[in-house]
Amino acid sequence: AYTSICDQSTARSLIEKIMNEEIEGNVQPYFQHYLLEAIEKCGLKDKYTLQVIGRWKQSIEDCNKGLVEGFFAPEPTYRFDHSHAWGGSPLYSLPKALTGLSIEEAGYKKIKLKPSLLGLKWAKAEIPTPCGMIICELEQGCKPKIAVPDEIVLENDAENGYITYRIAPYVNYRIDNGRLVVYGSNWEFVPGWGIAFEGDTRRIVYTT
Repeated sequence: AYTSICDQSTARSLIEKIMNEEIEGNVQPYFQHYLLEAIEKCGLKDKYTLQVIGRWKQSIEDCNKGLVEGFFAPEPTYRFDHSHAWGGSPLYSLPKALTGLSIEEAGYKKIKLKPSLLGLKWAKAEIPTPCGMIICELEQGCKPKIAVPDEIVLENDAENGYITYRIAPYVNYRIDNGRLVVYGSNWEFVPGWGIAFEGDTRRIVYTT
């Protein structure tokens, strides 16, 4: 399913059987990454992403200062430690699944987003890039709020009707001839239409 060596219908059937424990598919933390990628490729991320990531809950309760080596021991006396970064698939897979990120051009120069709550009521995902942070805020019944650095082209923004904004934690603003002007040291900016200020954060929000 992950490598696409079988057709889409067969791949989906395999994932469904694995997730319903009809066939063996319980793998250690490192290989969960490939299971999550296969789930996404098969169009099943809304159904199974959180179920897979839930497998980390017990290990986090056992030790919240590191990542566990494995979920099931190879023999009864074996004891896992929590010092394995390769077991951190959720750090990558969960933000990717929530945002629906697809990198269309190397270096994050062009991306597509297809956000999904995955069954949650509210979520916020932040993805670091060479150009700065991609931020996606999701709430049930509301349009996704997306912040993307200027250097990144969000290819399907208008198509999906996202609310896009720029992060400006410390801003000054003035009204010039009925226009809102946001300014700082050696720069100023006139946002597009649909202006709003979110609570006490002084964050400028506007649609593009």
